[in-house]
Amino acid sequence: METNESRFMETLHNAKHYAIDKKGNVLRDGKQLRREYRCGKWYSQVTDDTGKRKRVCIDKIANPKPTLSAEIIFANEGAKVHSLYPTIAVTKYGAVYCIQRPSRGSAAGSCYMVSEFIRPSGWRYVSVRKLDGSRRTIRVAKLVSDVWGSESHFGADE
Repeated sequence: METNESRFMETLHNAKHYAIDKKGNVLRDGKQLRREYRCGKWYSQVTDDTGKRKRVCIDKIANPKPTLSAEIIFANEGAKVHSLYPTIAVTKYGAVYCIQRPSRGSAAGSCYMVSEFIRPSGWRYVSVRKLDGSRRTIRVAKLVSDVWGSESHFGADE
């Protein structure tokens, strides 16, 4: 039989009586709680340390989304910072990353890949921010050629 110490994976944040095991079950003081399946995810209801009931997504806790950091972008992806836009990093093949971590929004606290869009002319564009906060829409091919020059693997016709 398993011991309680080997069964628990981690305790839940702000709920010291609750833990989640390696199988994804939520436990309160060692007893398994009821789970419910809603919209493709498993949820369980817990009471936090202040006494407020909350519904927690077990899938998000058991399998956290990996975060992207500036170290990973520079080391693994080989990106370089753009001189006019120091908040972004560009790779040889045209991937644009925001390396200044936003304080709010869905990407708060982590670096992220900037979404591209295609204009009717067929060129790929990204929307970037300068340090003063103003936005600018720039072609990805121009960003890659500014940063990498002739070293880029990004096609001139993209």
